[in-house]
Amino acid sequence: MISDRSQRSGFSLLHKLIAQCINKKFKEMEQFMRTFEQETMNQAKKISSLEDSFKQETAKKNLAVRKNKLRISAEDIVRIRKHLNLTQTVFAQLLKVDRACVNRWEHGKVKLSQRTLQKIAPFREMTRSELRDRLRAIEKEIWYS
Repeated sequence: MISDRSQRSGFSLLHKLIAQCINKKFKEMEQFMRTFEQETMNQAKKISSLEDSFKQETAKKNLAVRKNKLRISAEDIVRIRKHLNLTQTVFAQLLKVDRACVNRWEHGKVKLSQRTLQKIAPFREMTRSELRDRLRAIEKEIWYS
């Protein structure tokens, strides 16, 4: 038969072992959280840096556009839109105008203002992958705003 004293010391030892195990797991979780927080902050910095780069590139293109008066014909608009594989509706959404505006532009029914030309100009040299990146940036902006 086990005495009360030896039983208590057995429980005491068991409690110590459990406490040590819990303490070890707690420390592991704390380390994991610190690592996770650091990685999250690093990713946020990278995203912020990419957004800044994108804004700077866009600003450079817009500045170049403002320096020169732009000339974009109705055929150019159609060519740009089709090169990017966009519908009139999607192109209109990217430019923040109505689809009917894009239709009128493409049919030469409206003389384009310099402001409108400046909106369209960045799309002239854009590749499909750049467009995808821009759409992702817009999606993030919408998602996080």
